[in-house]
Amino acid sequence: MMKKILILLILLLPGVMLTSQSLPEWENPRVFRINNEPAHATLMPFADKATALTFDKSKSSFYKSLNGTWRFRYLTNPSMTPDDFPADSINESRWTNIEVPGNWQLQGDFDPPVFTNIIHPMNGKAGRFFFILQVFSRMPPYTLTAKK
Repeated sequence: MMKKILILLILLLPGVMLTSQSLPEWENPRVFRINNEPAHATLMPFADKATALTFDKSKSSFYKSLNGTWRFRYLTNPSMTPDDFPADSINESRWTNIEVPGNWQLQGDFDPPVFTNIIHPMNGKAGRFFFILQVFSRMPPYTLTAKK
């Protein structure tokens, strides 16, 4: 009996291995990271000792702030990413501008922000309503309008 189970496992193993390799990279549990730098300590080099002693990283000639306006395109599925992305000749006509730092979900008609695994009570738009849940059956429910 044990011999039959062993033979069955040996026959099934190549199929399992092929299945895991044919998954898209965002669904493959063997893919840990793609296109990222290895972890390192936060370090900002300075051109000279006097500038370094100011402890102001923006004064370093090596400093580059990523804050500002970025071009952004939301895709509903990673498989929609163009094969030649990133490319210098990409057509950005359907892209929008977002401000960085910022929450891209609140800067356009994109996916709504979701922070829980239940239906979110707010949609992130102006004029939000906050609902106070009815804790006791004797208490009526309350609705408050958030002030801007």
